This record gives sequence, C-alpha cells and structure tokens, in this order.
Amino acid sequence: MGLYPPFSPFLFQINLFGLPIAVRWYGAIIMSGAMFAAWLASRRAVARGIDPDHIWNQLILGLIMGIGGARIYYVAFEWHRFAGDPISALNLTTGGLAVHGSLIGAILSAVIFNAVIIVLLIPLALRGVAYKPAGAARVLRDNLVIYGGGGLLVPFVGIKLIDMALVALRLA
Repeated sequence: MGLYPPFSPFLFQINLFGLPIAVRWYGAIIMSGAMFAAWLASRRAVARGIDPDHIWNQLILGLIMGIGGARIYYVAFEWHRFAGDPISALNLTTGGLAVHGSLIGAILSAVIFNAVIIVLLIPLALRGVAYKPAGAARVLRDNLVIYGGGGLLVPFVGIKLIDMALVALRLA
C-alpha cells in the first residue's frame, strides 16, 4: 500500500462574496507544519519562563513576511510576465510564490521581531543571574584558583610548540 496524492491539488474551493478562495493541499500542509512548530515552541517557551505569546506573534509576522517575500521573489524572477501590468503582481490568486523568497522573508521577520522584542527580553534573560561586582584582580585570582595556571600558560606553550614545529619543517 503506497501513499498517493489526492486527485485534485485543491483541499477545497469556495466563492466568498464573489472572490474565489482555493486552498491547496501543499498550503494546508505547510500551514499545519508552521502551527505545529509554533505550538511546540510555545510549550518550550512556557517551560523556560518565557511568554508564549512571543512565539505566536513571531508566527504571524513570519507568515506575512514569508508570503510577501515569496511573492516578491517570484515577481522579481518572472518580471517579464508583470512588466506590462505591474499592478497584476499584487494579485495572489493567479499563483506565483517562490519558496526561496518565503525563507528570506521569514528570516527577516525573525531578525526584525528579535530586534524589537530583544530589548523587552533582556531583563527576563538576566532574571536569576547572580551578579556581584568584582575588580579585575579578584576575577583573575579566582580564575587562577578555579582553573589553575594552565589557563594562562598552556596557550603560550602550545603556540611556542607549533612555532618550533613550523620552523623545523621549514614552513615558517
């Protein structure tokens, strides 16, 4: 028994106030995957003490910018079809999305979202971090006690050994 695609590429087609709405199988599958990923990420966010609404807000922005990026990418590479009537590029019902553009749009949405929201998340990230002001001398002394002199000496010995090997092999 094998898996076969459905007879029609459409999950369903309806007319809503005279506007044809067609949902394709691949769109439903992609959306299901995005919803599942957001649900999973929101559960992980709750477990880490982060507001899960950030995940759902990012999903909305990601979907909008992903679809926009997919259309822009498609139109850019099929410009000869739209050059005569550039307004027709806004008509999504005629098809034409490129997955490369959707990835670019989704990544840009993550960068934009995090650039805006990161300022709000910094206090959350620092919650529970014990901070005690200390001078450089104390930090160095504590690190020498914890990690020993090896942390200071080994890199220099290693660099000298590499240098000696390069000279011996006449590579330096």
